[in-house]
Amino acid sequence: SNTSTNPPKQLMGDTTTATDAISAESIAEEPIPLLWVCFTVDDESPTNLRSGESLEAAFAILVDAAERKHVRLGGIGVNCSSPRAVSCTVPVLRSIADQHGIRHVLAYANAF
Repeated sequence: SNTSTNPPKQLMGDTTTATDAISAESIAEEPIPLLWVCFTVDDESPTNLRSGESLEAAFAILVDAAERKHVRLGGIGVNCSSPRAVSCTVPVLRSIADQHGIRHVLAYANAF
């Protein structure tokens, strides 16, 4: 929880489902003006999240929820996935970011 008198300026979330991502802002005690969200994609099918949801559909849900809650998305990304899967998703993320005025695309590859 936020124990200072200043509300947090950003919240960064890492999730595997669109439902978890849209819940991220609601866990904060104060409104979050800037949200950064990264999803984990399926290493064998990087156009899908590990949950099976389409990457594009998950971000569409996230963007819609952020707009309804008046939360600005500072960045979207992918992490906790294989380097090959992350490389495949970066162009998709850049396209989504450009369509919605999201400035940053985040990518962090690792293997399990």
